[in-house]
Amino acid sequence: MSKKYSRFNEDIYLYYGLEHNPIKRALIGITFPDVTYEVVRDVSTVYSIEYVYSGECVIQHNKDFFVAKEGDAFILNPHSFHHYYSNPKNPVKKIFLNIDQGYSIITHLINDYNLKNFIHLPEFNNPSYWETCFEAAKSKDRNLSKILTFSIHNIISDIAEKKALAENSMLYTVTNLKTYFEKNITKCVTLDDCCELVQLEKSQLHKLFKETFDITPIAYFNKMKIDDAKTMLSGTDVSITEIAAIYGFYDVYHFSKAFKKHIGMSPTEYRKINNTHNR
Repeated sequence: MSKKYSRFNEDIYLYYGLEHNPIKRALIGITFPDVTYEVVRDVSTVYSIEYVYSGECVIQHNKDFFVAKEGDAFILNPHSFHHYYSNPKNPVKKIFLNIDQGYSIITHLINDYNLKNFIHLPEFNNPSYWETCFEAAKSKDRNLSKILTFSIHNIISDIAEKKALAENSMLYTVTNLKTYFEKNITKCVTLDDCCELVQLEKSQLHKLFKETFDITPIAYFNKMKIDDAKTMLSGTDVSITEIAAIYGFYDVYHFSKAFKKHIGMSPTEYRKINNTHNR
């Protein structure tokens, strides 16, 4: 039977492994919606492996913050600061494995799957591994050690696989946007246009693109325009006003400002130094 290991609305079972078991001790439980739910670990001694059934849990892991929602999975590392609590307007229901002794196997798995720091995977959408452990702990299954080890291995491997797929999808998204820029270099494209194309919020797209190319989407697009315009400035006698119009800038002032930002001089100065058309 479960014991009261928490002052919150939780159903928790304590697992003790034997000397030869890889995991020596764990708490396996379910947290039910509770507006007062809050956990603070100044220097955590546990791996906290959790799945969110419903509601929202606001989480701080060292200096990083995120919100875990329905269907999300997350892993908080030991030797770190943990602070997490229910959104009082939408209190969380979650199932968890807290391993505080014999967790070297988890560290090895995380390293083997190239998962570093804390792990938050939105839309994991599979609580079955946690539930199997919970039911085994509740029924005092003699195979709990094997079930716990097997389940944790599956959780980590599934997170790694889904994380890789998500990252590949994100890379595909920003690569598609880059191709779109190349094909529409003479058009005026706004951030709203980009968001509509890739179906992402502005903050998401901004973060994703900058993480991939170390520059924001519109700054990247303008740089492409400027690099292309340099060819016209140095190789033709097309007026600067016309070049500005060709590349979709609002006016020559907007073009000159963007050009100077990227090149360090005005279009007129650049043409004087580099124009070979009339030489």
